[in-house]
Parts: sequence; C-alpha cells; structure tokens
Amino acid sequence: MAGLVSLTAGLVLALSSYANYRNTSDLINEQAEFGIDRMEAGIRNYLKPVSGLITRLTDDVANGRLKLDDRKSILDFVDGARSVAPQIAGVLVWSGDPSDRVQVRYRQGQFLVRKTGSVHRLKFDEIVEHLAKSGSFWWETPRYSKKAKETYINIWAQVKKADKIVGLIATGISVSGFSATLKQATRDDNVTPFVLYGNNHVLAHPKFSKSGEGLGFEDGEIGIPRLDNFIDRTIANFAKLEKQQPFKASTVEVRKVKVGNTERIIISRKLTGFGSQPWYAGVYFDRGRYQDQQMRLIMAMAIGAVLTIMAVLFAFFLARRVSGPVGQMARSAVKIGELELTNVPELPASSIQELDEQSKAFNTMLKTLRLFETYIPKRLVQQLIQAPDQHAASLREANLTVMFVDIIGFTSMSENMSAAGVARLLNGHFCRVNECIEATNGTIDKYIGDAVMAFWGAPEEQHDHADRACRAALAIAAALEEQPVRVKIAIHTGELIVGDIGSSERVNYTVIGDTVNTCSRIETIASRMDDGASAVILVSQQTRDATSDDLCFEASGSFAVKGKQKKVKVYRLKPDCQS
Repeated sequence: MAGLVSLTAGLVLALSSYANYRNTSDLINEQAEFGIDRMEAGIRNYLKPVSGLITRLTDDVANGRLKLDDRKSILDFVDGARSVAPQIAGVLVWSGDPSDRVQVRYRQGQFLVRKTGSVHRLKFDEIVEHLAKSGSFWWETPRYSKKAKETYINIWAQVKKADKIVGLIATGISVSGFSATLKQATRDDNVTPFVLYGNNHVLAHPKFSKSGEGLGFEDGEIGIPRLDNFIDRTIANFAKLEKQQPFKASTVEVRKVKVGNTERIIISRKLTGFGSQPWYAGVYFDRGRYQDQQMRLIMAMAIGAVLTIMAVLFAFFLARRVSGPVGQMARSAVKIGELELTNVPELPASSIQELDEQSKAFNTMLKTLRLFETYIPKRLVQQLIQAPDQHAASLREANLTVMFVDIIGFTSMSENMSAAGVARLLNGHFCRVNECIEATNGTIDKYIGDAVMAFWGAPEEQHDHADRACRAALAIAAALEEQPVRVKIAIHTGELIVGDIGSSERVNYTVIGDTVNTCSRIETIASRMDDGASAVILVSQQTRDATSDDLCFEASGSFAVKGKQKKVKVYRLKPDCQS
C-alpha cells in the first residue's frame, strides 16, 4: 500500500513539477521573446522613416519633381519629413562633383543648408560600388563627427535618370538618439538594452543617451567603441560568452555572465538588413529577476515532496495496522489447516471496523473448531487432508488390520468408583492408548465403553499395516506396566469395507465386514488367557502371516468362535523372543 501511494503520489508530484517547470520556463521564454520582439519592432520602426525619406527623395529627383541643385526645395522636403520623424539627423545630397555636396543639418532648432567639400572620406565611385553590392540601400559604417561630437548611422541611395546615376543621397540618425529610444522600447527599468554592431562594437547603449558620452573619436573614424574596451563589463566579452541551451523553439540566444558577485543573463537576437555587419539587439538583467518565480517553483516542489513522504509514511503505518491482523489471521489459518488448534491464539480486537468484525468471526470459528476437534479424530482428518486422492473417504474394499483394546475387569473395577473417577480413569487410559496408536499412524475408529477400536492401512495406504498394529499393541503393553489397569488386545487382518458411512447429516469414517467381527471374537478369546500380565495380545493367523520376521509369536491354539464354522487359530504376541 505504501509502495502504491508512493508510486501514485510520486507520479503526480513529478508530473505537476514538470508541468510547473515547463510553465515557468515557457513564461520566461515568452517574456524573453516578447521583450526582444518589442525591442526589434522599436528599432525597425525607428529606422523605417529614415529609409522612407531617402526613397521618397530619390523618387522625386528621378521623376523630376525635385532637383538636386534646388536647395530650398530639399530644405522644405527635409523639414517636412522631420516633423513626423524627428530622429532624422539630416540629409547629404551629392551630385557627383566633389565640390558640389550639399548638407542639410538640423542644429539649434533649425535646418541649415550648406555646401561641404570634405565632410565625407569616401569617394563618389566607392559609394556607388557599395550600393551595387548591397542593392537599393547601403548602410554605411557608423562615423564620428568631431565638430558635432556625435556618431551617425548613415544610409545611402543612388539617384538615377534614364538608368544613369546622376547623384547620391544620404540620411541618417545619431547614435545618442538611437540609444535614447532603446529604453523606451524595452519599457522596463530592471533591464539594460543594447545593440551591437557585429561582434566587436557597441552601436547603441543607454550610456550613449547623452550626447557625446562614451564617444570620442577622430573625424571619419568608426564612431562606436569596441566591446573589449567598453565601460559596461556585462557585455564586454559578449562574443566570447558561451551560448546556453536556448529555450524550446526560441529565436533568442541566451548567455550568462558573472560581474563581481552578480550573475546576469543576456538575451539577444541577430538582426539583418542593416548592412554587411549583423546587428545584435539584446537586453541583460540580474538573474534574481526570475528568482522569485524559481523559488516559488522550488517551494511548491519541496512542499509536494514533503506531503508525498507524509502520505507514504501514513500509508505505511495504516498498511501495518491492516496487514498485521491480516498476517496473523493468515498464520493462524495455516495452523488451523494443520489442525494445530491448541496453538492458535485468538485474534485481538481492532479499531478498524472491518478488521474487528473479521477478528470476531475468526475467533467464533476457532471456538467451534476446537469443539469439533473433541469429537472428530484429529489424525484421521489430517490423513484425509493430506491424501493425494480427493476420493480417499469414499467406500472401497481393502485389506486392513483391525485392533480391539479392552480393559480387563473393568466392570468390577468401576463398581466402587464415582462417575468422575471412572471418567478420569478412562480419559487417562484412552490418552495413553491413543498415543501408541497414532505413533504408528493408526486410525482410531471409535470408543465402545472401555474399549478402543482402531485400524491400519487406511485412509493412508500402508503396506506394513499388520506390523504397525503389532508394534502399537506392544507399545500399549509397555505404557500400561506402571498403570492400575490391564488390557486384552485382539488383532486381525483381512478384507474390509472402509470409508464414510452414515446419513447426509452425520457420517463416520469406519470399517465394516467379517474381519471386524472376527477380531471382536478374538478379543473374547483373550479373556481366557489372562495370566496377570499388563496386556494379553492375541493375533490371528492372517496377521501372523502378514508381519515381518522380527516379531515374536507363540501359538495359542485354534478356537471355535460364534458365527464361524472353522476354528480361528491365534498367536500370542510377545515383547521379545526370550520371554
């Protein structure tokens, strides 16, 4: 029972723990996915107006609605676009002539249009070559402007007329402005967002949210810091950190890093479509952010384990309460099956109603069997139980040996005794006689007054039944040497009917036939040969012939008996040949 409860409760605990673990993991996964999804959507939405502006400019120039040398029209166009997309830092229009580069830059609350000859280190042909490789747009490597103290992320597009390149247009955003929008995209003060440029540079970070902070480069240099020199040590070794097992069906990458005594988790996703170098959008947070959920899960599993152990212990002790009486009853039932009724204890009362009723019923049965044991030959029942043939008690004809044991002078002896004294005398006498008979596996048939009738050879088959009967007679003689009674014993061997005889309500396992009658007549003859010995043992010629040679017999003559035409030849059985 304890094992069953343990198995059941263990399976329930395991399934619930697994379900809780999966739910917690899925929740963390969903939160991570949702956070990165929202961050990526914010980045793309932030950059979409930039590419939209340059697409509109190139289309208007290509269709003749706008001229590259019309500064006022370009200024008006950019001013209108920035009213709905304030992240646009400016526009650079390049007609192909190195001296004909017009820059529209938003500064001090207004757009300024000026010609510039050395604002960009790349040549016209180089930019066209990059555009040919990348397609409609080319995201240039972020460049630092020392004068503006700012790094810009620029996107270039070519202007065509009649399939001929007539100019280039670029627009972009500032790194500080881009970094400021990251915090708004995450909307969580407990996480730190970042965007990496390739595996070696930081493109956006809250440290850049103030203009110029964390940026200090020469004009034209790649204007973002390297990871290995970055002041935020959590992501300083991002490229070297081992990727953890990702969440199931997850599109994010998970890394763990320890900074001082704090363990942090980094969740990131690779973004494409922004140039030759991939971008990595991500966030990091202290592992303790999810410790409350983990602790609740661990606590629930611990409580479940404790409850399971308590249930198993309770089931174990309850099972002991049940199995103890059941086991005792089983052991007692085995003894009852062996007819060891005197050694069977009564079952104790139980606080469990069903067991208590079972104990009462068992004890009543035990008392009933003990009463029956007084009237039923125990040895006979044991032999019938152990008999291999289930019809061992059925009537059959067999060659058996019968014995009668009768007390000599019992009538005169009992005249001066009380009824209780007579009963004590007979009970003690029968006990000694019975022990000798049962010692040789004889079957006690019945008591006839002071006489005992027994037989050998049934229900257990015994080929030496005549020897057994004679040895039982000698044992009785020896047992009575110191007793106040003497006996006469008659033994005869012959064909008999043996089995259950009686009515449907009461039967007796007994023997009937002429052999029984003859044995009774021999017992009468023994009365004539009383010489004062403790036992006068007479056996028939048939019994003498059926015994082994180590028994000693003395011929006593042939006698006529009632009901027999032929005389019966009898022998006296001696304890030893010398006697």
